[in-house]
Amino acid sequence: MLQDAIFARRDWLGAPGNEDIAIAFLRATFRGWIFAREHQTYQLHEVNPLVWPVPAGIGITAAASWD
Repeated sequence: MLQDAIFARRDWLGAPGNEDIAIAFLRATFRGWIFAREHQTYQLHEVNPLVWPVPAGIGITAAASWD
């Protein structure tokens, strides 16, 4: 998807020190995506039993789960 793309100009990357900056930026970005993925996975596992499956239907929190 275009909004998730990272662009860099060849002339900027070729300037002294910029390649190191780009590599550090990409490493930090990847760490951020990994953190976000792990956080979202944790949330999914915690919330999922509260919402699905519930005999009354999705979106209904069982009183026992709430308690």
